[in-house]
Amino acid sequence: MCSFCLISWLIYGVVVWSLCRIGQGLCFTWYLVPDFLFGTLTTISWVCWIKSVTTHHIGSSSNGLGFGSFDLYWNTIVAFLDSPLDTPLTATLNIMVGYILLIYMVMPICYWGLNFPIYSSLLNTALGNEYVVMGIVNKKFELAMALASLLAIFTGHINLSMFFAVSFGIGFSAIASILYLVAIFNERTRLMKKYKDIPNSWFHAMLLISFVLALVLVIFMKDEI
Repeated sequence: MCSFCLISWLIYGVVVWSLCRIGQGLCFTWYLVPDFLFGTLTTISWVCWIKSVTTHHIGSSSNGLGFGSFDLYWNTIVAFLDSPLDTPLTATLNIMVGYILLIYMVMPICYWGLNFPIYSSLLNTALGNEYVVMGIVNKKFELAMALASLLAIFTGHINLSMFFAVSFGIGFSAIASILYLVAIFNERTRLMKKYKDIPNSWFHAMLLISFVLALVLVIFMKDEI
């Protein structure tokens, strides 16, 4: 009986191990497809098949609202949560509601009538063209106010994409919610009193190291960044 149980467990272990290896191999193989061979699979925006600027603004998942878009790439699906298996359902629903309010209600209202892209990491002119950042800096990569003022006459002010502008605004307004959370929600504070306090020297050391590294990057490696 013991021999039979041992053999059964060995067979079970081999089967599970084989299935895990097969799954890992398939995942690795599939990741090569959207990453290197066919990047369109990361975001399939079928609405953009209709050739129209408006439909591209609505359906594009890269530079628009992403309405109706879907993908077959797991990293894109869980990009905002890292993994739904590690996140409570309430947090997932909270993020989903916030996303719907921001993308499908606030963004269209704010964007209506503007020329530059809805979502873009680049700076834009008032006409929607890409802002020439290198045209307002000198050889030391420092801001040249004279060049910036001259360029502003022809291109207008520098404009962020609407998504970044709204995100920055929400980020600053969220500071008030953090203060409210600290003032009202003190349950975590009571729980943490059971543990020893972390020495303040640790935080001071982290602050000093971060500050020094930031200075090194800005002063000695500004061309690289």
